[in-house]
Parts: sequence; structure tokens; C-alpha cells
Amino acid sequence: MEEENKKSKARKLTDAVCRDLPRLDKKYYKPGDFPGLQFWVLPSGTKTWYYQYRTKNKKYPQSKKLGNYPIVSVVEATKKAKTEALKIFNGQDPRETEKSELLELQLGEVIRKYYAEELTTVNQYRPSTIKGIKAVFGPWIFRKTYEKDILNRLERVEDIQYKKLSFLTPKMAKELFQVCGSRSPYVANRLLEYLRKFWNDFVKIADNPFLLKKKYKYSEKVYEDYLSPVELKRVMKNLVRRDERSGRLLYSYYKQWSLSPVSCLLLAFLLTTGRRPEEARSLTWGQYIRTGIKRIQLKKTKTSKKNNKTTFKLGDDAIKILDLISTDRLNNPDSAFYFTTDDIRNKYIFPSKDYGRILKNGKCKTPHIINPNKTWANVLKYSGIEREMKVYATRHTFATNYYSATKDIKATAEALGVTEKIALKYAKLLEDTMVEGINKIINYVNKKFGYINVLVNNAAYTEYIKFSNYKKLTDKIYNKIFFVNFTAPYKLCTGLEKALLKSKKKNDIKPHIINIASIAGITGEGSNIAYCASKGAVITLTKSLSKCMKPIRVNSISPGLIKTGFVKFPKKYYREYAKRTLVNRVGSPEDVADLVNLLLKNKYISGQNIVIDGGGGGVN
Repeated sequence: MEEENKKSKARKLTDAVCRDLPRLDKKYYKPGDFPGLQFWVLPSGTKTWYYQYRTKNKKYPQSKKLGNYPIVSVVEATKKAKTEALKIFNGQDPRETEKSELLELQLGEVIRKYYAEELTTVNQYRPSTIKGIKAVFGPWIFRKTYEKDILNRLERVEDIQYKKLSFLTPKMAKELFQVCGSRSPYVANRLLEYLRKFWNDFVKIADNPFLLKKKYKYSEKVYEDYLSPVELKRVMKNLVRRDERSGRLLYSYYKQWSLSPVSCLLLAFLLTTGRRPEEARSLTWGQYIRTGIKRIQLKKTKTSKKNNKTTFKLGDDAIKILDLISTDRLNNPDSAFYFTTDDIRNKYIFPSKDYGRILKNGKCKTPHIINPNKTWANVLKYSGIEREMKVYATRHTFATNYYSATKDIKATAEALGVTEKIALKYAKLLEDTMVEGINKIINYVNKKFGYINVLVNNAAYTEYIKFSNYKKLTDKIYNKIFFVNFTAPYKLCTGLEKALLKSKKKNDIKPHIINIASIAGITGEGSNIAYCASKGAVITLTKSLSKCMKPIRVNSISPGLIKTGFVKFPKKYYREYAKRTLVNRVGSPEDVADLVNLLLKNKYISGQNIVIDGGGGGVN
């Protein structure tokens, strides 16, 4: 057996051997025929040539990447290793030599090499990552930059790809990032992310100018708003207007309000199916399966596996919309959906009238690109909804209302084509759903146990809104914060009163309610006005319940800054907060747990609010 292993290890590396080497759970290497030459195989399947060497001024062995297989063959790798060995013999350090040579190369040249050697390697990056890298590099590297403020930052460079790598300094990288972020925080963050990856993965021996600290990362606005059932009804009424006699679309209405009928029907389809806008815009009639259970077949979705097809069932409302379009476009030249059979637009469900139109830049529009943003904004305005909402809110709306109607997160996930975990992010808990959930908890405790000894209300919710921007605190956000932070604890306290009164002696603990409030309820400093007010209400609730629910003891705890995952702050903020406390540190969940345990054991404390903030005096 030992002899066989020796033979396999001593086996000469050829292209056939390199190609057939298996992918294992751990990375491993095979020695090449030249001393120091190594062939590494990663768990991802990436196969790379390295040359390991020693120099007099270095304590540990150094490695230099020679390239990925099969771009670099066995013969080429051996030649490269011999070249590097010759440099070492002449007193040169290959890494230092490559660094000086690389910094003299043009940025575009290096990126094209990066495309050829790194992005084409099988299984090294996910397709979405490669797409993102190319999408960012394309606009900012290979395209001429015409924006004046960016040009000023880049010393009036007309085309950055012809500049040497040494041209990009950390200061310039920071300024470029700030300029991009002022326009689009999302693009700026992706730009920084991919350029950092590019430098770390490919230009390893050069100093990375994009290692900017996390504090430079822009906060990206997350649009997770949704339409309530009442709002959804008003919006759908404005999206779909039919003639009472003929049943066809009422085009006079759309013309009166300057609305695109195609965009309106597209938006109605999104609200009734929960599909992504980019999926729905490119749908064809061939993907609409009408036999048996009516459904849509998608060739590939964002969450589906590679080369995988997925189908989803259509609800009655979605079927009505598609049937309306199908009826309206047949033999009706006045219809926005009507096109002759020889017209390519005829196969698309939501066709663009601008297909084939020659633009100023000489490019043609694709047949399926419909931009419903303007129509969406106008419809919201006409429906009396003044808050800003992106088109993607249609997906959140569908998920929220579907989950509210079915109370089944698994069915909601199947309807969206995502996992249950992701579905919970889309589906927002409406107030009636939350009330139902609280009632389920109360009924379960009363039936399952009959009694409880202790109730700790630790639920909390907030959305960070600056106090100066209090107008952004919408009724929806305000009501949700108050429901979770105040109404829910109140309902649990009163609903479980009988169970607490039936409390049985266990570890000498008598019935006790502990409400977790916040120092923000005292100082008025916190994530927003609603959060502070709700926590202040919890403190007052505690004092009131202690008087009317005796002999049940009721107390509250108001923590200062506790290092949990509830609110994420930068490390610098934690350090500054620790300096303001009398104990020179930030609180931990264990500190609050110890106080809860103390209150349970002490039977002479009731109706009190206890502050635990390390003497910090509040939260900014």
C-alpha cells in the first residue's frame, strides 16, 4: 500500500493528470517536475500553478502565482518556474520584481488579463459575481468618463484604462468612491467591493489602494415598503380600467391621465403574482401554459439553479389580467398590445412600442424593455399615496397580503419561488396577523401548561430615522413600532394574568412580569421618536400594571447600549460609548440576564424601573 502511494506521489504531472485530478473538500497540491513548482487544487475546483522559493532576506518561503490551469499548461508552468529560479540565482526577488513591473502596466491591460485568467476559471466565482464585476468595471474602467466632478478627481483623465496601476493611489480611490457615492450609494459600494477583490485576488503583490475602512461604506436605502389591503384596492382600480359594455380596456381613461396601458397592466400583474419586475417584463406568450392548471414557466430566475426551469401557478386575478390582454390584442389594431404576427413584439405579453427605434447613439431598444417607473409613481399619486415607493414594492406587497390571507409562510415561499427564510423578509406582518399570533401564544400557554411563573417581554422593533427627519416617520412605521414595543407586551401581560396567578412554587419564585424597556424611554434619545415614546410607554405601563395586577410583581429594566445584533453600530461608536460610562465598557446580554435573575429572587421589588447602562446616561 505504501509503495502504491509513493508511486502515485511520484507520478509525473502531465496535462492529462492535471485535468483528471479530483476536487476534494480540502485544498491539496501535487509537486511538479521542477523543484519548487506546485500544482494546487482548491475545493472550488480551481487549479493553479505556484512557484515556491526562498531568498536570503526572507525568513519563510515565498510563493508566486504562475497562472491557472488549463490557461497555463504543464510545459508553460515549468518554463515560468525556471525563469523565476534564474531571477533568484541573479539575486532578484520575483515578488518585488513583479510588483515594479505590474505597477508600470496599464489598468485596462491588467483587467483584461484578469478576465482571461480569473473570471473564466470554472467554479471559482458564481455567475452573479462575475456579472457584477464586469458590470462595475465596464462603466468605470472601459468607458470614457465624462462626468466633470469625477474628471476633476482623476486629474482630468479622459480614459482611465490607459493609466498605469501606480496612478491609482489610496487618496484617489477614496475621492472616486465619495463622488460615485454621492450619486448612487449602491454603485459606489459595489465598485469598492469588486475593485478590492480585483486587487486582492489578482494584483496581490501591489499595494491595494481600495482597502478603505468600513466607515466609508455608504448606507444604502432599503425600499421594503408595501401597500396595505385598502391601498392595494385603490391602486388596482387605477391600474385596470375596462369598458363596461365591451369589456375591453378603456383607453380614453389612460389617455386622460397620460398613463401607459402596457405599464399599468404589467404593474397589475406584478401585484397579483409577486414576480420580479425583470422577470415579468420579458415574459412571452409561449411561457404561458393554459392547459390544465394555468401557470407561467420561467426559463431561469434569480434564485433558481443554473440551467433550471421553474414554474409557478397563477391566481385568479393574474389569469383575469392575462385573459384581458389576450382578448384586447386580438383583431384590435387600436390596442396597445396589438401587433401583426410577423412582428417580433407579437410574442411578448408586455410589448414595447419602441422596439426597433433607432436612437441617437445608434443603438436599438430590445423588444421587451418596459420601464414602468413613471407610470408607477403617477398611479401612486392618483391613488392618494404620497410616500416614495419603488416598483420592487409590488413584490413586498404581494408577499405581505398573501401571507396575511393564508397564514402559511411555506405557501408564501412557494408562490414567490424563494426559501421560507427569504419569504419572511418579503412578507411584513400586518397588525391583524400580529394580533392573531399573540392570541395563539396565549391560547397555547393556557392549554399546554396551565400556568407560568415568569413572563419576560423582550420584543422590540425600530427603524433608524434621524430626529431632524421626523417627517419620514410615517404612520405605518409609527404604528408598527408601537404595536411591537407596547401593544404586544400589554396584551401578553393581560392575556396571561390567569396563568401567572396559577403559578406553582418552583425554586421559590413567585409570579413576576419583567418588561424590557430602554434608557431611550427616559432620556428621549434613541433610534427615532416613536421608539423612545414606545419604551417610555412601557415604563408607565409597568407602574400601572403593578398596582392593578397584584399580587403579581411587575418591574421593568431600561438598558443602555447593549452589544447585540438588534442595532449594528461601528466599532468606533462602541469605543466612544464605553468611554462615557463609569465602567469603561459596553453592556452585554449577560449583564441584563443577571439583573433579571436578581429581580426574580428579590420579592420586595415591584412597580420599579431599573436602569442598567454602566453609568453612561443614555444612548445617542
